[in-house]
Amino acid sequence: MALCSSLHAKGVPVVTESGQGIGSVLGFILDTERGAIVQVEVRPAGLVRGLVAHELLIDWSCVTGWTKDRLTIKDGTVTQSASLGAPSTAASL
Repeated sequence: MALCSSLHAKGVPVVTESGQGIGSVLGFILDTERGAIVQVEVRPAGLVRGLVAHELLIDWSCVTGWTKDRLTIKDGTVTQSASLGAPSTAASL
């Protein structure tokens, strides 16, 4: 079992499976009844920052990998149709 503190997770790059940079981890939304992560809060970067006005909430079901160097999400999780509201919620695939 690999363990990671929320302090170490903050700032980890978020990329798609095809390598597109999305941003960096800000934190996590936890379901306290189940004791499970349900969403990842992401600070957008690059092209994605121009598409959304605030943080992204990525559904945990879209996460395909997580190492100390990066958090990987499914291609198509964040699209140009992402809301400009605060915060944006990326649909699960």
